[in-house]
Amino acid sequence: MSSFRNLSRALAAASTFALFALAGCRDSGVTSPPGQDTTGTKPPATLPAAQTKTIAAPALSSLRSSAAVMATCAPPTSYPLTDGKRTVGSVSISNDATNIYVVYAVPTKYWWLSDSRLAVEKTAAAIPRDDAGQPAPWSFAYAGSHEPPVTSYTYTVPLSKVGVQAGGDVYFAAMGGVVHPKVESDAGLEGDWEWMVMWGLTSQSNLDPVHKYTIASCGGTTTPPPPPPTASGGVISITFDDGFATAFTNGYPVLRDLGLKGNIAVNPTPVNEQWGDYMKLANLNTLWAAGWAIVSHTMDHADLTTLSAAAMEAEIRDSQAWVKAHGFGPTSVFVVPFHSWGSREYATIQKYHTFTRGHTIGEFSPEKYTPLPVTATPMDWYAFEPEFAPYRTAAGRALTMSKVKYAVDNGKYLDLMFHRIPNADAAAFKQLMTEVAAYKANVRTWRELVQ
Repeated sequence: MSSFRNLSRALAAASTFALFALAGCRDSGVTSPPGQDTTGTKPPATLPAAQTKTIAAPALSSLRSSAAVMATCAPPTSYPLTDGKRTVGSVSISNDATNIYVVYAVPTKYWWLSDSRLAVEKTAAAIPRDDAGQPAPWSFAYAGSHEPPVTSYTYTVPLSKVGVQAGGDVYFAAMGGVVHPKVESDAGLEGDWEWMVMWGLTSQSNLDPVHKYTIASCGGTTTPPPPPPTASGGVISITFDDGFATAFTNGYPVLRDLGLKGNIAVNPTPVNEQWGDYMKLANLNTLWAAGWAIVSHTMDHADLTTLSAAAMEAEIRDSQAWVKAHGFGPTSVFVVPFHSWGSREYATIQKYHTFTRGHTIGEFSPEKYTPLPVTATPMDWYAFEPEFAPYRTAAGRALTMSKVKYAVDNGKYLDLMFHRIPNADAAAFKQLMTEVAAYKANVRTWRELVQ
């Protein structure tokens, strides 16, 4: 039993392996990943090769990961690893000048990858099929039996083997055999386990496991980063505090369509416990892969000034560790809940982070903005909250834009801070972001500024 307890304790450590950016989609109004297929056929009503069976507890001795450290030519395209009911990880595909990389990652507690099957072909028709025309994973060219089970696994497929170059398309299907104890706790590690088939799917509601991927160019033809602000120009960032679901469903598509990116200051506890009003891990993976920044905001959104010194430090330290462990860092940025902090909190935050946003410009008279470069005052960043302008009104949008224009014209830095984006305010939010997009050359994420 002690080996299984050690395994459980090792799980948190194993998740710190440096997985490259993973992304996924869920069935909550999310658009499909770019490059998703495909074959022009209607997605199946059920998963191919669907299997679930009870097995004995595997003989696990340690957790392993084959996540490679790689420099790819573009951010990966990722899909949730799911059986259509439960998502436990991701499957991501990317490439460099010579290889295609397909990474399976299962960061969910008490879940592991024990088998993997991968097909990467030049045409969709070349992917092995069964008599019903569905992908037949047991005939795929790439197969792995992972003993002991692993938290991640990377396949490296030479471009020359598939016969494609930059700009060409490949089709792929990725199946994973995952295992977990039926009782998802330390107490269940030696009881009955389940082995089941999961696929890298477009979403939980779209069960098509075949996807098209366009080989990214390493020759400089990929989308260049935005130009730096002019010498006299300021910098604007767009941040969504807490990680509410509507920031993903109503905020992300607007920014994406306008060519903008933002920041998420995330509270991990609602993500870990899958609270209904908050983003899922797959949503954060999608944002990270799209170039967004994901930073610390305490585990539980506690008012730090009300906590003991030990509890306060745990909130600050553990939230940063969570961000790093899920491949979203390292993060040097901390956002203070409720703008509530004093000298004790300041010193503890500074112990773990370099940059802190803890004020709004309206807290001071006259208004105070952060000077550039942002490294000049790393613990003294300022935000403006358009939702209290409010941005749902024309007057509120005009007020927000006056703050943006002042920062840009005077070479200052300003963070536009949002929380929820309710459906009723979605149109007004889009209008405001359309106006902000006029300053696209001045908009940066914290990844681009300081991470």
